Amino acid sequence: TDPSATSTARRAGEEGLFAALSEPLIFRPNKTPRKPESPKTRVFLLPLRTHTICPKPGTTMPTSTITDGTSEPTVTGSNESSPRHIRIFDTTLRDGEQSPGASMNLAEKLEVAHALVELGVDIIEAGFPIASPGDFESVRQIAENVKGSTICGLARCNEKDILRAADAVAPAEQARIHVFLATSAIHREFKLRMTTDEIVRRAVEGVKLAASRCDDIEFSPEDACRTEHDFLCRVVEAAIDAGATTINVPDTVGYVTPEESFKIFDMLRNRVPNIDKAVLSTHCHNDLGMAVANSMAAVAAGAGQIECTINGIGERAGNAALEEVVMAMKTRKDFYGY
Repeated sequence: TDPSATSTARRAGEEGLFAALSEPLIFRPNKTPRKPESPKTRVFLLPLRTHTICPKPGTTMPTSTITDGTSEPTVTGSNESSPRHIRIFDTTLRDGEQSPGASMNLAEKLEVAHALVELGVDIIEAGFPIASPGDFESVRQIAENVKGSTICGLARCNEKDILRAADAVAPAEQARIHVFLATSAIHREFKLRMTTDEIVRRAVEGVKLAASRCDDIEFSPEDACRTEHDFLCRVVEAAIDAGATTINVPDTVGYVTPEESFKIFDMLRNRVPNIDKAVLSTHCHNDLGMAVANSMAAVAAGAGQIECTINGIGERAGNAALEEVVMAMKTRKDFYGY
């Protein structure tokens, strides 16, 4: 490393060369940084229900053009049809809590859940009920006390997990059970030690059990973005037939690029015959710094739900940041058409 270059960079950093929040980050050595013209430029997070991506409280979610089976979706750059309503699924209380130092007690979780409702989040993933008695109680209390958003509990694809999640979210005004099962070759071989036929059978059994306890079922083929396309289509079709109303396609290890994300969702929309019966969802991790970009690419390809967290906190490098995906769609509605 060039010592003189390092010294120059250090001096530049010490001089605090950051532009106003409303402008791109620009380095201006030996100059005083410009201040924002007005405090109003310091916007951190706006209520989601002021945006066209979510409905007003108490209204029915309109059918997305990607799931009604009668027309092509509004995709990037298209403003020919009415705005699509992209559901915001916040997992701050579940995935976000896996971020170091982000563990919360019951009172704190309730406070965050109420704030998410006020913000306008459509679905709140409140926790993983089977993980511990404390997590079960947190999900249960949120289901009992938080109104205005769907309350979701996570479960692995087995009877014990699913029944525990069903009990936890039962008091909710609107409840959802989120069932997941790994599908990629590396997970099948080394984690689950199951064949493709066994995976499909387990997925169908799990979704059917969950659907017997709750009307709103989300199914996630874990590590979907590294799963063979033929097998991914097979699992997704079987899960929808079994009763899944949302199909989440997670980039579990934060591996894909935006172009790949778009292709995966476009492929599912074109190859899964019953895809019109479910909402496609995206769940991206930020290991390569592309969680938000991958999420936006998925929405451009037809996804109707984004899974995200406040400030992008979460396992490893984190998740897609709620405030970034929302403001991307609001600021560039001319481009996305939402």
